[in-house]
Amino acid sequence: MSEPIALWWTIAQAAVWIRTRDLAAVAALSPAEARSLAVATQSIPGVWTAAHRCLLEALRRQHLEARGTLVRPHDDADTGERTYRTLGGRPEWISRECWASGGGFDDDPEDGVKVIIPGDTARWSDLAVEADACRLRWPSPASILDGRPLPLGSALGQLSREPEDFDGWLLTHPDVVVTGIDGSGRRTPIDKGEFNAPLEVDPIHHTIRTEGGGRSWFAVILQPAPESSVEGNPLDRWRDALADPPLITNGRPAPTDPATGPLAGPPTGSPRAPTYASPITYSADKVPEQFQEWARAQHDAGIVITADNAEDAMRGAKGRNGHRSGGRLVHGTGLSRETIRAWMKTLPDGWCATRGESPTRRKRQ
Repeated sequence: MSEPIALWWTIAQAAVWIRTRDLAAVAALSPAEARSLAVATQSIPGVWTAAHRCLLEALRRQHLEARGTLVRPHDDADTGERTYRTLGGRPEWISRECWASGGGFDDDPEDGVKVIIPGDTARWSDLAVEADACRLRWPSPASILDGRPLPLGSALGQLSREPEDFDGWLLTHPDVVVTGIDGSGRRTPIDKGEFNAPLEVDPIHHTIRTEGGGRSWFAVILQPAPESSVEGNPLDRWRDALADPPLITNGRPAPTDPATGPLAGPPTGSPRAPTYASPITYSADKVPEQFQEWARAQHDAGIVITADNAEDAMRGAKGRNGHRSGGRLVHGTGLSRETIRAWMKTLPDGWCATRGESPTRRKRQ
């Protein structure tokens, strides 16, 4: 039975999602765990990092928005007890200036997570972020793999760049099996224990090797793990997880291309970049994820993303030159331009056109 999806998540719930990509884990949090990062981290290692590095960075870059209630602390002169007085009425969106000027999280197990406003005693309280926006920004393994194996670079290419995401959390995820061709020429699973030590991950050439090159795996692919029922508390399978697997990622993730199979052996050259009009077949039930996939292919091909070519792609419209713009996504979705522009805001900096910039190829650096 699928878990109900809330419209809004607390900061701790969002951080648990970023770390686990597991709705059951988010739903299983106790009230104290859902309120406080410190409490949630005791159950799931890495939650603190997910909040203070990934989530906070996304907020600072305006790839995500948070809302809250403005409060000011008041210390009782007799008891010394601190309370918070509400300065505003209804929850408001936290301004971009707050994050840009160094606003950060202040966690209290009793009062929950607040946002410190630099140079002011006021705080933002009762923080919340949109659950759907979090799931779009930090996709689950099921969304990335979509039931099929993918080359290492194609899978990692669907994640945001560090520090907004962390490759190691996908590679060590219990719902993912990582395999590669070892020194004997056989394809073997890469044990999760290998990630306890530093590994060099090369998403361009789809290789993983131990630090110093002692052991290597070529043609690495990620595939869904066999389905298994999770009995008991869904948090139990995360209690012994690594907070931050010590990976060393080299190079730039390869373009996401579901039609490209893994390499047959050790790399002999750089992967082929996708073309602007490469046709890809998409399913109609994963539109946001498919938009991200299309956008990454355009970026890797040096194409500037605009509202016009994004809207054309999402609606399967013909380009001005009579060719499909970036491949067909979903016909007749009826998505509004506002929705597409909102999705464009979740893309990394530099992918979308600046004011007055046309959708032509950019020169590579």
